[in-house]
Amino acid sequence: KVSFGSKPQASSEDEGKSIIAKKGNNKFELNRSDLENKLKDIQSILMQARAVPAKRPGTGETYGFRLLEIQPDSIYTQLGLQVMDVITGVNGTPVTTQQQALEMYQTLRNASRINITVERGGKNETLSYTVK
Repeated sequence: KVSFGSKPQASSEDEGKSIIAKKGNNKFELNRSDLENKLKDIQSILMQARAVPAKRPGTGETYGFRLLEIQPDSIYTQLGLQVMDVITGVNGTPVTTQQQALEMYQTLRNASRINITVERGGKNETLSYTVK
């Protein structure tokens, strides 16, 4: 779950420091201790972006979460996510409910490889992360 219906709030000065190194097109690398430190305050993370359920035209079926606002220098921008991206899956698991979004957070905390599938500009892309 990301902050639903409220504007992203400013974060402390240390949250803007990037912990993620870009290693290629949609490929990133980060240190586990840096990631754990960045993810320890879920309330702060939830306030760094605003997302709403993305629904398929016609059926109204939720297929992911659209990022409407992202605070500059937040964990979201550091992860390579952009405003209007629709997060559709993490490590092959669909993200269509708030519960699944919270599970995505747990995946980020514990996995050594993370693949986030997003719909960007009408095309599916996979953002790949290696945690060392």
